[in-house]
Amino acid sequence: MEFYQLAYFCEVARQKHFTRAAERLNLAQPALSQQMHNLEAELGTPLFVRGRKQTLLTPAGEALLPCAEALLEQHEAAKQRVGEVAQLRGGRLIVATISVVNASLLPEAIRRFREQFPKVELVLVEKSSERVAELVESGSAELGFLQLPVKSSKRIEAQELVKEPFVMLALAGHAVAGQKTVRLAQCAREPFVFCTGRAGDTAFAACRAAGFEPRVVCESDEDEAIRLLVRAGLGLAIVPRVVARELPKGVVAVTLKEMCVERKLGLIFRRGHEWSVAAKQFATMLREAACR
Repeated sequence: MEFYQLAYFCEVARQKHFTRAAERLNLAQPALSQQMHNLEAELGTPLFVRGRKQTLLTPAGEALLPCAEALLEQHEAAKQRVGEVAQLRGGRLIVATISVVNASLLPEAIRRFREQFPKVELVLVEKSSERVAELVESGSAELGFLQLPVKSSKRIEAQELVKEPFVMLALAGHAVAGQKTVRLAQCAREPFVFCTGRAGDTAFAACRAAGFEPRVVCESDEDEAIRLLVRAGLGLAIVPRVVARELPKGVVAVTLKEMCVERKLGLIFRRGHEWSVAAKQFATMLREAACR
């Protein structure tokens, strides 16, 4: 049973006449009759009572008609829905992201995407890098943005977007605060406020590379908390540069002489998965934002 056969059947039922239905369908009348015979043969019962002046439905035809009309409506609705998604007039895009990417790279891409495709529902899910990878791998999110590298997975591919250097946050008046640049080794005896997660791991590894184990007095996953703890004089902080964009009064950011202290932020997606049109557009906008 084909959708076009159901459409022919409904038209014959409406017109109550094969010739008029064929004209409406722009078909030859014998071709229409043959298709209805094929449909009846497949269903195993007559659908029409054929007369000279009109064609009426049999009880089986009466039973089929509402089902056929419903199926055709659903078929048309499905085509329209797919068309809307393909042409970005509808649909949904789920993006998983770590908080820093959300704060530094996404705003411009989000603004442009919503301006150009206002009918596409854009959903952002903010999680840790590990959880972002899990959501993308499971298919719960189509795209993910996180600190690279991603733990080895045959189901995930990654593309680097930007490299972000780390800086030192210090309380104004601290010896470090008056310097243009600082070496990590100079701060070996200082207390530190650390970020949790991958950013903290990067900072910790940098301290070890400089020859010392950092004395961590506090950890937090909130950028604002890190800034305020430094302001309170609890310790220094080694953070990605984005964290230093909006510093409270009394806190300064100092460039690290160790140029290699940086993190890579990137885009991840499922290997072999065909991207939706929305995902392709959003990824392009994000790459453009990262290049600015």
